[in-house]
Amino acid sequence: MKSLHVNTRFHLAGHEQGVFAHLVNRAAFIDRIEISLRGQRFDWLRAPETAEPELRITADCPIGGKNGWYGRLMHAVNDDGNAVTLKYGVRGAGKRFQNVPPIRLGLRAVGAPVTAQQIAEAIGTFMAHTDSARISLVEFSFDIRSARSVDVAKQVFARAHRFRELIDEQGRFTTYFGSPRSAVQTRVYQKTCEIVRVEFVLRNEFLQSFGVVSPEHLTRLREVPWWKYLRFMEYRKNWHRLLAKQIQRSSDWRSRIVFEWPLCSGSLELFEQMLIDEGIEPSRILRESALQRRLRAMQSKAVL
Repeated sequence: MKSLHVNTRFHLAGHEQGVFAHLVNRAAFIDRIEISLRGQRFDWLRAPETAEPELRITADCPIGGKNGWYGRLMHAVNDDGNAVTLKYGVRGAGKRFQNVPPIRLGLRAVGAPVTAQQIAEAIGTFMAHTDSARISLVEFSFDIRSARSVDVAKQVFARAHRFRELIDEQGRFTTYFGSPRSAVQTRVYQKTCEIVRVEFVLRNEFLQSFGVVSPEHLTRLREVPWWKYLRFMEYRKNWHRLLAKQIQRSSDWRSRIVFEWPLCSGSLELFEQMLIDEGIEPSRILRESALQRRLRAMQSKAVL
């Protein structure tokens, strides 16, 4: 097998902090993926000298933690400069561990988007033979040119009941829709000063329901209907006139709040509920946003 080297091109302009300039506003990509593997792993300590690894292995170390599933973690870098990990050595037996896959492969985009070809190369390097390879998690990412993540997050209408907003020491917001256990969790955060990332964390339950089971199915991500779980909405151009007709500048304080809410740049999802409470059909005031249309276009061109 051909020995690969670490490609340093990800240090050049256009790849700052994992942002790929040619994909901004144009195409979605996989930022991280985890694959559950069953089969026989190569024994690197006793591998034949002729079997040159296709990844540069940087570490193979024990991992602990009383709640951890695995005993060892291998780190590697592929030819695109992407981080590759392999967890193995299930630490227990019995019912608690019966569904734990013996090997867990992970890839993270550092120098280039993660692709099915990279996954196949990693599996071929680590595994002597593979009985099954099932996708456990995908972070499906969309980088858009926008000044503030908080403005993007205000457009969100989510089915998830859990919502969380965090701010770092530099004043950058990260907004989460859904929990770490949700079938779909969405993150909206400031990737750079000019780039906002919208990231869908797709877990096993969601992926299986749309036939994204193994690496060869990744192209189906271009068609998965994430908008059934989360939508981006905006005001119609003539919202002020339409809303005025509906409310007629009522003296009732609740109606006044509804009328003035758009001027305060408040949450659109909360505004929709206000409209419903006032007996106003939300679709008369709100519509699918230009951002949602852009995200769906980017999804159709996803690099996979």
